[in-house]
Amino acid sequence: MPGGVSWITEIYNNTDDDYGIWCWDDGNEGEYRVGGKVIGKNDGGVQVKIPKQTKVSTSDHSCGVPDAGSVGGQPKRRLIYKWDARKSTSGDPGIGLRLNRVMVSEEKDDMIRYMDSRTGREFASIDVQRNSDQSLIIRIEPDRGKAGKAGIFLDVFEQKQSGGTKARLFGEQVAGFLADLAPKIAELAMEAAKAGLMAAGA
Repeated sequence: MPGGVSWITEIYNNTDDDYGIWCWDDGNEGEYRVGGKVIGKNDGGVQVKIPKQTKVSTSDHSCGVPDAGSVGGQPKRRLIYKWDARKSTSGDPGIGLRLNRVMVSEEKDDMIRYMDSRTGREFASIDVQRNSDQSLIIRIEPDRGKAGKAGIFLDVFEQKQSGGTKARLFGEQVAGFLADLAPKIAELAMEAAKAGLMAAGA
């Protein structure tokens, strides 16, 4: 299991649609606040709605990206997906952008994996330093025309004891070409978050 933790600290839903966040883990599942008021917890596999046009903060060190282990016979995972009020708000939503932090080997850095939960397809991964913590900001953005397409973006902030926090857009560490593809990756993530609803004709 990784030696550090990647903490989700803020979620910006800048769209006109509600989104959800769900986690299956045995700790650091997530407590979410709007204006200081708790709006939900992922404890025990409960889904939490991220309302449209809302900035959501997490309670300090409550919302981690799960490792690649399992709990109760199910793989650990965190999902972000388009909210469907018709469905149960408990248990795996079955669709969404999936995040995991995995240990590649004892000699290499960890990776944050960015996947389609429904198909298992990996869009990309980012290397993060072993035994280090990061702060992650999730941005769910609408289509802004020439200013940018709709997508789910992940901003990574390294937490280093020896220096200030440095912001890095998802993909920057992996390679220059991947950084250029970050908007496309975010667009694929948005498609994954909506896939089940589209299949249902929503």
